Amino acid sequence: MPVGDPTDQNTFTVTASQDHYGTAIWSDLSWSDLDTALARGERRVVVTVQKAVKDGQHRFAGVLRVGMLTRTIDSLPRQRSTDVERAFLCDSEGRFVARLDPGDRIDLVGDDLRIFPSHVPPEIAAAVAHVGQSGPLRAGGIDYLVTFRPLENTQGWMVGVVAPEAAYTRDLRALRDRFVAAFLVVIAAVLGGGWLLLREIRGSLGRVLDVTKRMRGFDFAPTPVGSPMREVAEVMDGVERAKTSVRALSKYVSVDLVRDLFAANREPQLGGELVELSLMFTDIEGFTSLSERLAPDVLARALGLYLEAMTRGVQSTAGTLDKYIGDAVMAFWNAPTRFDDHARRACHAVLTCMRLTRELYASERWKGLPPLVTRHGVHTARVMVGHFGAPDRLAYTALGDGVNLAARLEPLCKQYGVEVLVSEATVQATAGAFAFRLVDKVAVKGKQESVRVYELLGVPEECEAKLRTSRVYESALEAYFGRDFGGALERLAEIADDGPASVLAARCKTMIERPPPEDWNGVWVATSK
Repeated sequence: MPVGDPTDQNTFTVTASQDHYGTAIWSDLSWSDLDTALARGERRVVVTVQKAVKDGQHRFAGVLRVGMLTRTIDSLPRQRSTDVERAFLCDSEGRFVARLDPGDRIDLVGDDLRIFPSHVPPEIAAAVAHVGQSGPLRAGGIDYLVTFRPLENTQGWMVGVVAPEAAYTRDLRALRDRFVAAFLVVIAAVLGGGWLLLREIRGSLGRVLDVTKRMRGFDFAPTPVGSPMREVAEVMDGVERAKTSVRALSKYVSVDLVRDLFAANREPQLGGELVELSLMFTDIEGFTSLSERLAPDVLARALGLYLEAMTRGVQSTAGTLDKYIGDAVMAFWNAPTRFDDHARRACHAVLTCMRLTRELYASERWKGLPPLVTRHGVHTARVMVGHFGAPDRLAYTALGDGVNLAARLEPLCKQYGVEVLVSEATVQATAGAFAFRLVDKVAVKGKQESVRVYELLGVPEECEAKLRTSRVYESALEAYFGRDFGGALERLAEIADDGPASVLAARCKTMIERPPPEDWNGVWVATSK
């Protein structure tokens, strides 16, 4: 087989050229020129290095070419690898030059030989994905450090070394842990004596701080005052006396009011402000005659149980219990704590009071006494609310025309045979949350202007029967206002047992016998409270 002139090959002409003279030039992976007669699968893969050489007189003597088998190149990264570090050889495009495993396949890709690893560890795959970038990387949930170093005069080859970051920081972390442990031991030794000395003081002061913290949160429950330190015991005794005073005071005034004064760090000042309130007045029907029949101790116990239930109903909706007037109760909502839904809260409180008192009368605690009938009046108006009285004896209460109207609604319940009457202002403010029945247009005693008064029936889904009666009654009331007294009587006959229906029927019969004047507007003028 003819052999060409070797000086015509690129390995000679490029190496001997002026640009590369004296520089070692590495080739890429290639088939060995010595195995040209063999089949491809039997030919060896080599990497050659060629360099121009000189003779003893420094004249160009030729090109020296050395070939290295791939198994020699493959062994170089493995010699650099350790149990911790893993070395590999790749080019600038991330293609492997040395096999990771002796069994990795080498095959042509176009005109170039390439290595096809059977398995690439995730850390090496992550490194060659960013070839040339040394630094930290994360693979398989583990932090690694990778370093690349280029090989001069090669085809852009690089040696990469990747190792777990923990391998380099393990000793440092161990040193840190030993230092921290030693430091903690020293600190523990220093603090141990102080802790033993201050333990009792800290415990005593801690109890004082805990008590004062709970007092800031308006928790005035009694706590033990004992302490081996006399000064702390005296402080605790003073705190407990103060808590006893506050517990006693909270039975007379609104806790919310005291809380607001505490938050503002001020004492109550004589005066008030205009605020829209929803007000409730209640009274027990026939309480005077009942008190005459019962022994004083029995009466006191029964009244206490009754007022407890009423108070729970008011407080369940964050209402302010203004005062007890014998068996009567005055309460209001939207002061001192503001609520946009104060009218709804007032109506909820009425229904809750009615439910709680019914449960009381059915319980063994009532001891067989006859159930009481409570009348409620509710009105929403803008009134004065604040601290009124003498400078050294104040009462937090509400004053104004709206308060008087709310007080007048309660006794009207007796005239109509209902348990609760609500003003139109309250009905409008509840925005459909409850079912009401229009009972009448009334000018209460002491008032010239009339108001529409309603009976609070309950929440709509729980009072279907009352709503049917209400529709019949309101139809009759509309006929009454239109001077159709006979038509009103016909409708009222369907609900003859209803309290307001009986009152309106009697009034219609009177109107038929003695017709009202032409300027009659349907307003009923109440002549008594």
